[in-house]
Amino acid sequence: MLGVSALVLAVAGARAQDVEAGRDLYETTCANCHGERGDRAALGQSRPLKTLAASDIRTYLKAKQGMAEPQRTQDRIKAALTDEEMEAVAAYAAQFGRQ
Repeated sequence: MLGVSALVLAVAGARAQDVEAGRDLYETTCANCHGERGDRAALGQSRPLKTLAASDIRTYLKAKQGMAEPQRTQDRIKAALTDEEMEAVAAYAAQFGRQ
């Protein structure tokens, strides 16, 4: 039982680190268009992030990853994200709908 408890605490700690890293990344690269709490439709085109689950955000970002020669600034930012950064941003932004 102690092993299971340690595993749960380790996962919770890793999740908290993802959220913290996601907050930093979101504030510097996403908040200008999506709003501080994910309440804006970026460029009037996207759904507010606060209405999306982490899996939806992750799927969208993954589709943009590695785009060949993205033209728009926001696409260049998304295309450059690593898998870890995508996870972190999705974990952070998914909290908006729960608050």
